[in-house]
Amino acid sequence: LLALARAEAARAAGAGGNPIFHTLLLQKPYDSPHLSLRMRQPDLWESLATRHEQRDPTKGCIDPTQIGAARDVCEITLRLPGGPRTLEMFAYLSHLVNPDTLWDPEADSSLPIYEGGTWTGTLLWDSAVHATEWLLAAPETRDRLRGKSALELGCGLGLPGLACHALGASPVLLTDRPPIAALVAEGLAHAGLADAGVRAYSFEWDDAGAAAVLAEFGGRPPDFILACDCIFAPLFGDSFLLLRMLDALAGPHTTAIVALERRAGDGAERFFEEAIAAGFAVSAPRVECGAVVCVELTRTVANSTT
Repeated sequence: LLALARAEAARAAGAGGNPIFHTLLLQKPYDSPHLSLRMRQPDLWESLATRHEQRDPTKGCIDPTQIGAARDVCEITLRLPGGPRTLEMFAYLSHLVNPDTLWDPEADSSLPIYEGGTWTGTLLWDSAVHATEWLLAAPETRDRLRGKSALELGCGLGLPGLACHALGASPVLLTDRPPIAALVAEGLAHAGLADAGVRAYSFEWDDAGAAAVLAEFGGRPPDFILACDCIFAPLFGDSFLLLRMLDALAGPHTTAIVALERRAGDGAERFFEEAIAAGFAVSAPRVECGAVVCVELTRTVANSTT
């Protein structure tokens, strides 16, 4: 919990603020020793930052029939031990727009796109980037992943899960709400990964959904579970549905990699207190960067009920 306190102090002091997210939103490159990222878009469209600010992903689309053919793209380069690997994943909200009924961002019908956090899954956030950098940087983590199964919860663009796959994990299941899972599936096909041991999967967080996910792994718990920015009480509820899903999905040999960026009122301290009470051990921080913290959770007792 000391790492959470340090991250909260950084957030309160203004050291958080999603610097990587905003760099990408401005379509500037983000480069580190392990990873390069850049958002690209069609030339005729208004900038991604403008469209995001005005809540109108179609702004500047002179011909609305472009939607679906012209896309926002996140270009990802993973710097792997055997050399760099570059792929593109579709991003932002243009995939949710029907060109035959171009939606009005001021109409009530547009609200579900922005309510409930769906739009957040169409962009890259700092915690996912830092968790991915740690996966790519740590030789022992690379060795642990090779030949292992991995599940990403609330995957968004699926960056950490894609890194696990690139490091040898298989099968890898990238899961999110139906619109985001569909976007990820399109991105995987575009990147030539549709039949490569990594797959998008629509997963609503409930007991039936968890049972279906386990069935996708042959009835066995995955070796690794990844979850980035899935702890935020105002959005996900203060009953910590993530903990309930970890309890349902993690086996005695599962490692859960949980990353978050501190946000006001996120309830993170209580989440980890409840995780410990539910029989999970919490590691020392694997990542501490400003307001971002990444830890590992493993079971200390047999399957318990949260």
